[in-house]
Amino acid sequence: MDDKKVKHIGVIVAEHEEEKIFKALLSDWTTDIVSGIRCGVAYWYSQPVAVMVSGQGEDKARAACRLMIRHFQPRFLLSAGFCGALQKGVKVGDIVVSRRIYRQSDILEAQGRGETTLEKVRSWEPPKNALEVAKHAGFSYKNMQIDQKRFTSNMRSCWEEITLTTNRIVNNSKDKKLLGKESGAASVDMEGAAIAEIMNAADIPWLAVRSVSDDVDFAMPIDLNRFKNSAGGSDYMAIVKEALRQPAAIPGLLRLFLNAQKASDSLRLYLQYLLNDLTGSGSL
Repeated sequence: MDDKKVKHIGVIVAEHEEEKIFKALLSDWTTDIVSGIRCGVAYWYSQPVAVMVSGQGEDKARAACRLMIRHFQPRFLLSAGFCGALQKGVKVGDIVVSRRIYRQSDILEAQGRGETTLEKVRSWEPPKNALEVAKHAGFSYKNMQIDQKRFTSNMRSCWEEITLTTNRIVNNSKDKKLLGKESGAASVDMEGAAIAEIMNAADIPWLAVRSVSDDVDFAMPIDLNRFKNSAGGSDYMAIVKEALRQPAAIPGLLRLFLNAQKASDSLRLYLQYLLNDLTGSGSL
């Protein structure tokens, strides 16, 4: 796998469920464990793509970024996966392409200093050409009507908006709405700020693309922060066992599962067009 003569497109996802999206898209997939991190190498036509499963959180994402740079020296880094919505109108299955990423802790520190705007808060923006490639991927932005002949009903909108990175899964609707108000962000993730920070320091173009798996009004039926495996991902067996102990949580978990399927289908469709642009436009 350690072939530094080949310029890969690097991809970092947090969960195995997100990795499955790329397994469905790419060919000639091989899997290995690189310094304790699960990594797959495959091809989008002739372009090699390295996909690392980092686990949840910024510390895991930083480790994966450094390993990606050391082993693959990517010409471009794509941060992809699921996110939660922080604003009304951002629906399950919508795509959020981050035009700016804030870290929640930085916003809270600014508020503690009495700053009322985000102008002085540290943030990260993807290169303009990366955003242009995303726009050229063939989807309508904001709430514009899309061509239903080309796209599935799962795709409602594509947003070029602010993303907020937090250190935990945001479980309840009240917290989501508060975070959305504090940050102005459309979506929340747990890895984006760290990935953007590392890639900017390494001068490697990057883009963060997420598909919404829970809207702002959805409350998690259990605290998912409690159920993580040794790799930092969701421990699905532990979640199932907890659901058996709390039968009232089962309908909410089923809804979350169905939402994740819709988000997965939508993201896979978007990535098909994005990867075509990344490998065919010559802008990156």
